Amino acid sequence: MGRRSRFARERNGDVVPVAYPTIHDPLELFQHAIQDLGILPDACSRFFCEPEVLEQCRCREARCRSDPYVMMSANMFSTPTKAGVDMLPGANGGAEWSPAAYSPQTHLLYILAMNQLMRFTTQAPTQAPGQIRLGSAFTNVEKNGIQNGPFVALNVDTGKIAWQYLAPQPLIGGALATAGNLVFMGEGNGWFDAFNATTGQQLWRFNLGAGVNAPPITYEVGGTQYVAVAAGGNFQLGFPYGDTLAIFKLASSQTVRSP
Repeated sequence: MGRRSRFARERNGDVVPVAYPTIHDPLELFQHAIQDLGILPDACSRFFCEPEVLEQCRCREARCRSDPYVMMSANMFSTPTKAGVDMLPGANGGAEWSPAAYSPQTHLLYILAMNQLMRFTTQAPTQAPGQIRLGSAFTNVEKNGIQNGPFVALNVDTGKIAWQYLAPQPLIGGALATAGNLVFMGEGNGWFDAFNATTGQQLWRFNLGAGVNAPPITYEVGGTQYVAVAAGGNFQLGFPYGDTLAIFKLASSQTVRSP
């Protein structure tokens, strides 16, 4: 039976290549997938990286892992205390929410990530009708607190970071890689950015006036390629609200200029 490779972004901020047999039963496929992620105790005994991947990746604890692309404090799995324990990358995870993009041309995986220094305590969280309930007590560390968003291009053959752009706030939304060697993503401050997918050079940006916290898409009509993205903001991270669907196109004779 053949095997297929998959890549899983772990919440703490690295990527793990996983492999499992070709399976058609959804339940069995789910069981294999969660074992690959280490949720079940016999994960390493039954499922492991492809041999060719093992030769190229830096391996740790009998599993392949990429270089970390967010800040990971040494105490990030510590038990909270009443006084509070400060941890990175934070309760939202290193890259939990935003869909990544992959380019078969560059062999790079493009990831929106978060660094949020948070304080975890054992005190009961404040509850009020109509307000968000998170199940535990953690808050951003305001004074000298780290709050930023790495946009990372990760080489899936080596697990190494090829390039990265650091946004001034945590990133949540999604990435889009195109065959024209471009990669797009949005920021909470309203900027919609385009980068050279190979080098990471920022080629273009446009401010939509609200948090660009949705994954962009691309499509073609009448031989013309379009890129579309929604800018609606984000409640949890406090990014400005909006109600915009922006659609862009590039004429064949037009040259992309640096911002």
